[in-house]
Amino acid sequence: MKYRRDRGFDRTDRGFTLLELLVALSIFALISVSLYGSLNSMLTTKQHLESDSEKLRELQTTIRIIGRDIEQAVARPIRTVYQPELAAMTWTENSGALEFTTSGRRNPLLVKRSGLQRVLYRLQDQTLIKESWPVLDRGVEIEPFTQVLLREVEGFELSFIGQTGTNYRTWPPEDISGPVADLLPRAVQVHLDLKRWGRVNRLFLLS
Repeated sequence: MKYRRDRGFDRTDRGFTLLELLVALSIFALISVSLYGSLNSMLTTKQHLESDSEKLRELQTTIRIIGRDIEQAVARPIRTVYQPELAAMTWTENSGALEFTTSGRRNPLLVKRSGLQRVLYRLQDQTLIKESWPVLDRGVEIEPFTQVLLREVEGFELSFIGQTGTNYRTWPPEDISGPVADLLPRAVQVHLDLKRWGRVNRLFLLS
């Protein structure tokens, strides 16, 4: 009977040496750091895109709300406890507030009430705000409903095109003789200075 010779230590059956393990771990660490950096960059980019998309949606919604109200403006002056008559639409650069009467009041419950509404747009602490009143001719106790439309707004300006095509910076115009309380422009141009996108201009035609 022949006995198999003991071959001793076979190099093909040996494990990893300490140096090889260290090299493998180093390579793995470098790949992990690279992948983490790429993943972190992708997540940051995704967050920025989502933030920009949300801001864009807010801007589009704001423009739609403003446009709907302006396009449905009506020649209806109002009365308050402080002023016997307030024009159908008012704007001065000093006040920085656009106030007017609109027919865009929604009535989903079909309540018996007027479809007219008094609204006001103003800029406060870089935030564009809309205020609306439940009645047109209001007393001291009538408080407006306040809605925040858009943040990071650095400027809110308006210009008007009169019925004769003349451009105005205030409304009602100061150089027109006769009653102007129920006078409406042909179009209103809204200028918004946004921190993220710069100046945005929109022109709205009155119906």
